[in-house]
Amino acid sequence: MNSMNLLPELPLDFPIAAIDRWSLEVYFGVGNVKPYPGRDPNDLLVVTDKNGQTQVWVRPLSDDGTFNTKYRKDYETVMNMVVSKDLDIDHIQSKTRAGQQGYKYVRLIPLKLEVNRAWGARWEKRTANLGKNGFVDPSPPTIRMIDHFQWWKILGVLPENTPYG
Repeated sequence: MNSMNLLPELPLDFPIAAIDRWSLEVYFGVGNVKPYPGRDPNDLLVVTDKNGQTQVWVRPLSDDGTFNTKYRKDYETVMNMVVSKDLDIDHIQSKTRAGQQGYKYVRLIPLKLEVNRAWGARWEKRTANLGKNGFVDPSPPTIRMIDHFQWWKILGVLPENTPYG
């Protein structure tokens, strides 16, 4: 039996990147997208989804070695919690790919450290290299929804355990 068939289905309504704040406001409602007090709204937004759940959206940061620490701090501050060190707080959408597509915000989520880093090393580098070679959507959607690879990453499936290994 194929274990991939046992995983929950890909959600159709799971936004992971946004072209701009206005796109988030259109999607979630103006009153549901707010800057965090004392922070630049270009760097950090707090979103309340239709189920009343809080989401943290940030500007995709360059890979200067501090982005993961900054993402963790932002997420823990907004969510008012300490996240286990065996989890990364990271973007679902590759930050490099987000920048290539013109997305100004990416959604943060806790991810299993080993799984997140395996996906980053294997698939996110590949898609970023495609973008460097000119393979970018000329008109990306204003709100990007999750794909299967990103969903598997959230579910904790290592890349080598997918059909695309």
